[in-house]
Amino acid sequence: MDREREWHSQDMKVQRQMAKIGRESARASKDAANWQKWSAIIAAGSVVVAVALFTLDHFASQDSAPGVLLSVTATPTIAPTVEATVGP
Repeated sequence: MDREREWHSQDMKVQRQMAKIGRESARASKDAANWQKWSAIIAAGSVVVAVALFTLDHFASQDSAPGVLLSVTATPTIAPTVEATVGP
């Protein structure tokens, strides 16, 4: 009887551990999906900003705006960095 109780106790411990691993796995999958979603949003935003700044640079360097130079540096990374300077 004690042996059966011990086996049952061990079985319950294993089942609890497996349930815990299952919950952690589900949470990790959800975190990975969120990271992938936000990475795609950031990448798309970087492209939009780069195109907008390229367009500004193109129009600022036309003859219609003499003496104005817009220098643009756009770096699409995990955290996009955009620098723009306007000067003569």
